[in-house]
Order: sequence, then structure tokens, then C-alpha cells
Amino acid sequence: MGQGKSREIRSKIRSIKNNEKITKAMKLVSASKLRKSTYELDRLKPYMQGLKKLLAQTGVVSSPGEGESSSSGKVAIVVFAGERALCGSFNTNAVKSACAMGEKFAAEGYRVEYIAIGKKAHEGLKYRGIQVLRTFNLKETLPTVDFSLSIAAYLQSLVDEEGFSRIELSYTEFRSAMSRLNTSLQYLPFDGSQFVGTDEEETSESGHYLFEPDKGAVIKELRKQLLQGLLHQCYIESLASEYGARMVAMDNAARNCKELTNKLTLKLNRERQAAITQEIAEIVGGAAALQ
Repeated sequence: MGQGKSREIRSKIRSIKNNEKITKAMKLVSASKLRKSTYELDRLKPYMQGLKKLLAQTGVVSSPGEGESSSSGKVAIVVFAGERALCGSFNTNAVKSACAMGEKFAAEGYRVEYIAIGKKAHEGLKYRGIQVLRTFNLKETLPTVDFSLSIAAYLQSLVDEEGFSRIELSYTEFRSAMSRLNTSLQYLPFDGSQFVGTDEEETSESGHYLFEPDKGAVIKELRKQLLQGLLHQCYIESLASEYGARMVAMDNAARNCKELTNKLTLKLNRERQAAITQEIAEIVGGAAALQ
């Protein structure tokens, strides 16, 4: 084997080992972000469960006329995806699921608009030729409550001021680092039947409440808190799913780098052995020719 071929294989091995170090580092970073997001979810879920239980006990499902929407109205689909790539098919599946939902609403006579949460959601929709109404980008590991509230206020303004009849959240439900599910949630108009009343034990508890200033104002505020909390929870679940997907993808990439390094090292050793054998044969042949 020539020295040029040997240098080429050694160069490939060094490059792959460097890639392995990078992917391992990215895996550790993603694992750290995943721990933060799951910790935030664990903190948020008891609050959301308590709020749903309280709404269930007050018997609130939806306000008059809110359970139905016009089939000829405008629908906004909020697409939750990641801010970065290198997380397998996570971003592609998130955008694909939202577009499938949009096609379904369009077939029913709705005018569909899209709102992107995350850089990759915007890029994925733009790649499909879809005009994005607005994009929200996250610069931190997790969204703050104020950031989520700003998104919730914007979505509410679409219904109150822009004439949208329905808001759908298309997000990725986090189950584990290895498991996630693309799903959707009707955000507006408020339909409490999908949030409350699913637990017989909760709904059977008869609570006696004194409402101040009045029941309508208290219920309205509880619904507002629930919707804002749900948006924040969907956002964190999507981010946790993204970090889990990236951690798994980087782990697979590091493992593939290790396997490729072993194969190239074995190839290098075999070629070196063949070159040594050839040199010995040439030396022996030259000595025999001199005799």
C-alpha cells in the first residue's frame, strides 16, 4: 500500500474521531436540556391538574355558542417545532402533521393560516410553499411564562380582532426520550370537555364555592389561566421531545462513528500487513536474483 493511501485512511479516521467527539458533546448538551424541560413539566403538571379539577367541579365545559364554529371561517394552526436541526425526523414530522391537519380543514371549507413556533417550523412551512402568518423564535433553552403569555395573547387577538373562528395547536406530546407523539389540541374557542370531566372521581366531588365578585368573572379567569397553562405546557412538551430526539440522534451518530472508525482501522491494518508482506517478498526475490 502506498503512503498516499495510508495517509488518506488515517485522515479519515482522525476526521471521524473528531465527529464522534462532537456528537458525544451534543448528546450531553441535549441530555442536560432534556432534564431541565422534564423538570419544568413535572412542576407544571400538578398545577394544570388542579386547575382542570377545579373547573370540573364548577361544571364548566364551554360558554354558550363556543362549542361550535362556522365551517366557512378562518382557522389558525400553531405549529410547534424546533429551533435547530440534527434531531432526526422530529421537525419534519411536526410540520407534516400540521400540514395534514390544515389540508383536512381546507377540505371542510376553512381558510387555513399557519403560525410557526420555532425556526424549523417556519422553514418547513416555507419549503412547502406555505405563507406563515407569524413566527415566534425561542432564544433560550425553555420559554419563560411571559414569552408563552405573549403567544397566548396574540392567539386570543386573532379570535377577538381578526375574525378567526378556531385555533388549533399542533405539537409533539412528550412520553420519553425514545417515544413521542404528534398530536393536536383545539385551543380556541374554549371547549372544556377535552380538558375536564374525564375523571369520574373529580367530577363527582361536590364542592360548595363562594364566588367573588361573581361566578362569571371567576370562571372567565380560570379559563384564561387554563388556556395559558395549556399553551405553555404544549410548548415545553414539544421542546422536551426535540431534546430527546436530538439526544437519541447524536447517540446513534456517535455509535456509527465508532463502528466506522473500527472498520477503517481494520482496513488500515490489513493494508499495512499486505504492504509488509509484499516488501518482504521483494527483498527475498532481490536476494535470490543476486545469488
